[in-house]
Amino acid sequence: MDVGLGLTFQNLKDRVSDIDVFRHELSLAARAEDQGFDSVWRPSIISPAI
Repeated sequence: MDVGLGLTFQNLKDRVSDIDVFRHELSLAARAEDQGFDSVWRPSIISPAI
């Protein structure tokens, strides 16, 4: 069995800055790699809210 992590890069309710959300998601990806996850999935398109 493979285990992966899916990231969303969503800033719900704007409680923190977008850059903080991005940095947090990247830190989760790094932690997943360190913990031996088989894959990290990310959205195909990251765009600012319109």
